[in-house]
Amino acid sequence: MQHRSAEAQDRDEPTAGAQLMVERDETPGSAVSRRAVLGLGVVGLGVVGAVGAGMSGALDLWPGRATATPEIPDGAANLTGGHPIATKPPASVADWRAGGPPFYIAHRGAGIVLPEHSLEAYHAALDWGATCLEISIGMTSDGVLICLHDATYDRTTTLTGPVAEQPSAVLAKGRIDIPRLGPRWQGDGRPQIPLLDDVLAQIGPHAILCLEAKDDNAFKPMMKAAAAHGLNGRIYAKLHLPATARVAQARAAKVPIFMYAGTATDLAPARLDPVLRDLDRARDVIVLPAVVDNAPIDPRIVSRVVGRGVPVWMYPVMRRSEALHFLSLGAQGLITPDIGYVSSTTASAQADTWAKGALASGELTRFPYSEKFGVRWGDPATDAGVIRLDVPGESSYLLLGQLCPVAPPDGSYQLEFDYRFDAPATPEHALTVAFGRADDRYVGPTAEAGSTGYRVVLRPDGYAALLADDGGTTPTRRTLAQASIEPTPVDVPVPGWKRLGIAVTPTSISVSRAGVEVLKSTHTAYRGGYVHIGRDGRRGPISLRRVRVTTPGDPRGAQA
Repeated sequence: MQHRSAEAQDRDEPTAGAQLMVERDETPGSAVSRRAVLGLGVVGLGVVGAVGAGMSGALDLWPGRATATPEIPDGAANLTGGHPIATKPPASVADWRAGGPPFYIAHRGAGIVLPEHSLEAYHAALDWGATCLEISIGMTSDGVLICLHDATYDRTTTLTGPVAEQPSAVLAKGRIDIPRLGPRWQGDGRPQIPLLDDVLAQIGPHAILCLEAKDDNAFKPMMKAAAAHGLNGRIYAKLHLPATARVAQARAAKVPIFMYAGTATDLAPARLDPVLRDLDRARDVIVLPAVVDNAPIDPRIVSRVVGRGVPVWMYPVMRRSEALHFLSLGAQGLITPDIGYVSSTTASAQADTWAKGALASGELTRFPYSEKFGVRWGDPATDAGVIRLDVPGESSYLLLGQLCPVAPPDGSYQLEFDYRFDAPATPEHALTVAFGRADDRYVGPTAEAGSTGYRVVLRPDGYAALLADDGGTTPTRRTLAQASIEPTPVDVPVPGWKRLGIAVTPTSISVSRAGVEVLKSTHTAYRGGYVHIGRDGRRGPISLRRVRVTTPGDPRGAQA
C-alpha cells in the first residue's frame, strides 16, 4: 500500500519561522476595510450554539440539528462585506457559489479552537456560520473510512502508527488528544476519532464538504460514501496538484475539484498553468498556500493566478488582517481553522474562558497549529484558569482576538489581568502588552514596518515602561514613560500574583499595578482595537489569569 511521504502529508501546514505580514487598506468605506459586527455571542465554549443580540429564542433553521442558531438580518455582512452568512444550508455547490465571494471554508472543523477533525469541531464550525467545511479522510486496514489529517495516528490521537496498517477495532480505545487546546479537551473530554459515515450523516446535510483522501486507496470508497449519502452535488474533491488520475475520477463522478498547489514547485508557471487550463472556472477552484518556503507567498503570484480566471482560495487564513490582504489581491475563498473569528460571526467578549479549560475563538499564538508555540495550561486542581507563556528559546505572544476589536463608543476602556513571573528575576525576559493596534497581525518583540501602537513592558527586576511603536518604512520605538517598581535582585524569585491595569481614554493612557498608577502618557496617536500579551526573552515563563475588558456604561463589564 502506498503512503504519502511525511513531507507530502504536512505540506499544507504553516511552516515554523514564517510570519505573514500584510498591509491594511485604510481607505474609508473600502470593501476590504469594512467590518460589520453581527452581534452574535457564544454559549459556554461556543460548541453548542450561539446566542446574542438579535436572537428570538432557540431557532432550528437547520432541521435535524438540535442547536440554537443565530438569527441574522437579511443582507447582514461579515468581516469583508458582500457575502452574507447563510441562514440556511446551501442546496448544492452551484447554489453556494451563486451567493458570490468571499467564501469561508472551515479547516479541520474549528481546528485551532477545538480538537481538529472531531465532530465537536465540525459542529462548532456550523454554529459559527460555516457553510463549507474541509474534511480529511483516512482508511483503516479493514476498509473503514475515518476523519484524520495525517496518515498516522501519532500527532493528534492517543493511538500510534499508520492508519492504513491497523484495523478499525483500534478506534474503540483511541481518542483525539491535543494538549495545547486546554484541559477541557483532556481526559474524559477527549473526543472520539469520527467515522466518515457519521460526519456525512451529521454534517453533510448542512454544508458543502471538501473531501480529501489522505490515502490514494481511500479515494474511490470516499466518493462512493458521499454518493450513498446523496451528497455528490454538495461536495468538492480536494486533490493535490497534479493528481491526474483523481481528476479523471472526479470528472467521471461530476464532482467539482478543489486543487491544492502547496509548494514552490507547484507554483512554478510551467507546472501550474497546464493545471489551471484544465480546471473549470465555473465549478473548480485552485488553492494557494499563504506561506511558501518559510516566507509569505509573493502577492504577485496570487495576482497572477487570479488573473488566469480560476477562482483562488487561500490557506491557511488565521487572522482578519490576512483575510483582508488576500481578498484585496482578488482571492475569493479563505480556508480558516477559526471561521468564527476570521468571519466575525462570534461577538467580541469581555473576559477569557480559561477557567473553563479551553481557548476561545480568536486566541492565536504565532503558529496556532503548533504544540511548541501553544500556551501551557495550569493544573486544574491548583491553577485553574491559568495559562502560561513559555515557548522554549523564543519570545511568545498571544492575540486576545476574542476581546477584539475593543471599540467602545467614546474610545475609553480598561484592560486588566493578573500576571506572575514563574522564574527568578532576570533582565533577559519581560511581560509585554501590545495594544492600540489597528489590526491583528502578529506582534513580536521588535518594532515592525507598518505596525503602530503601544507596549507596556514589565520586567521582573522592576523596570516598567510605556512605549510607542511608530510604523513606517523604518520603524521606530519611543519611550513615553518609565519607572522602577518593586525592584527585585537578579536571580531572586519574584513573589506572587500582581494585577495590571491599562486605562485608555481619548486623551490619555494610564498604567496601574495593584490599583496604583505607575505610568501615564497623553499620547493619542494610536487607538486601534487589537491586543496581544507576550513574554519577551528566551527564558522565564509568565503566567496569566482573569483577563477583563471593561467599558463605561457597559453592564457586561460591571459583571466581569
